Amino acid sequence: GVVLSKGVVIEPEDLPSAVRNGRAEIVSEREEGISSLDEVKSTAMQEAYKKSGKNISAAARELGISRRTLQRKLAVLERKGKVNR
Repeated sequence: GVVLSKGVVIEPEDLPSAVRNGRAEIVSEREEGISSLDEVKSTAMQEAYKKSGKNISAAARELGISRRTLQRKLAVLERKGKVNR
């Protein structure tokens, strides 16, 4: 994912809580190389959604994005058959 920082140095508070608390998992690479940013974001959203018990607000908080943004992105993934809501 992308990390936004208020300054030049990325501080722990700039990172998602899963990373700060050591709960983030490494996203596996595709056979042919590094995963695309879209694949990484998609995987992160799907995992957060599943781990939250399909609670969009909790998953959005974990990801550090708005509830509405997660709803829109999950709707796209659902249309592509990548997530069941």
